[in-house]
Amino acid sequence: MIEEDYLRKSRQFIQENKFEKAQIILRRALSEDPKNAKAIDLLGDLANRLGRAKEAVQRYEQASNI
Repeated sequence: MIEEDYLRKSRQFIQENKFEKAQIILRRALSEDPKNAKAIDLLGDLANRLGRAKEAVQRYEQASNI
């Protein structure tokens, strides 16, 4: 799967409230490219949707520093 496929599919899962599936795909994307700012940003979105604001902020900061 190429990067855009990972990101598109994870966005879709987040919108469908399939958070575990989104997290699996994003972690797979990051295993291929640990500095993938878009995937890290989406992990921030996921954390935010799960009510984990502190983690979301950390992810957003991490993504913006890449």
